[in-house]
Amino acid sequence: MANPDPTVTTSCLYAVFRATGPDAPAGGGPAVDPAEAARRAIATLTLTEPGLLLDPDPAANEWGATAVGFHTWFHAPDPGVLHTSVTADGLTIDITATPGALTVDTGDGRRQTCHHTVPYRNPDGVNAPSPYCGHTWEHTGEYTVTATRTWDVSWTAAGRSGTDTVTRPAGTRAITVIELVSVLTEPDP
Repeated sequence: MANPDPTVTTSCLYAVFRATGPDAPAGGGPAVDPAEAARRAIATLTLTEPGLLLDPDPAANEWGATAVGFHTWFHAPDPGVLHTSVTADGLTIDITATPGALTVDTGDGRRQTCHHTVPYRNPDGVNAPSPYCGHTWEHTGEYTVTATRTWDVSWTAAGRSGTDTVTRPAGTRAITVIELVSVLTEPDP
């Protein structure tokens, strides 16, 4: 299509990099954008999660459930920092992935972002709220608790560097919420 106004010129500049040195493909190879190669490499990373824990664990009690109004703590052990090198598009990409916040969808329409989690320690008696990451359900039912983790990823390749953020699954747990009812009775005479 011809430019309707000959006084206006349009140009687009794209950064093009040719891999050179020990990481270059034979014969000079095609132009490679290190940032794009890094994004593709990051997308394929396996970021291992230890899993989501519910504390106290509803599966460990006699009902296999938690109760309406009872505090459940969410805990995900720190998966640690991942350092790796990946070869993609003829480039060696050094990657460091640092675990960040945990986002927990409680299955009842609520979601929270947790920057810190700790295991349940029964502080100050039974049914204490988590100081960092927990929930109480208001209605009986079957719920699926789903957690995702945000990872901060930095990379270097061919003299360039950058950062990216990815979100990956961190665990899923099914939970049953029941209602406990107390019945007071007269002592036997």
